[in-house]
Amino acid sequence: MAKNIFAMSYVEIDKLHELQNSESNPTNSEYLTRRQEFENSIMLDEKDNCYSIDNKPIYLIIRINKTGVVDNVLSNEENDKAKCFRKVYLGSSFDAPPNGPIYVKKKMGLDEADRIPFIQSTILSECKNGFREHIQGKKLDSFCNCMLGKVEEELTKEELLQTSNPSVEPEILKKMEYALQRVPGCRNELKL
Repeated sequence: MAKNIFAMSYVEIDKLHELQNSESNPTNSEYLTRRQEFENSIMLDEKDNCYSIDNKPIYLIIRINKTGVVDNVLSNEENDKAKCFRKVYLGSSFDAPPNGPIYVKKKMGLDEADRIPFIQSTILSECKNGFREHIQGKKLDSFCNCMLGKVEEELTKEELLQTSNPSVEPEILKKMEYALQRVPGCRNELKL
């Protein structure tokens, strides 16, 4: 007799997920890419501000049923962050998968080692988007790297990590503002 999928533990579902991935179905891969693009377009993972609950990442395994609806969400931890993401994902829908149900493992949040490069990348990306009309090509890269350098001169690693936290301390925001006030110096240094 088959075990009720809704009574299975995270570890048991994770084994199903691994088995499904070992069979590497290209049709499911294409579907999951489209679904992820859709979720990104509606910023599904940003709803309810679940990332801010705890800086520690968690893993979810979501079950997408034959109609494309998420009907089960399990986490490797039972805490407020997991409950929040469960609420966000449960019932979300997209097109029906070609071969349902599908199990998808998601890492929600970044480890500290991953967060610094992510924050740096975000700063560079925001800079490039903001100055693209005014500075072109390699000069834009140099300018944005200079800007990132100014920020990193002002903020310690711990402070830089806190900038991604919605409840960042006001003194860190002041340091960030000071660093950004020094950015025009980058124009002079690079002769822009």
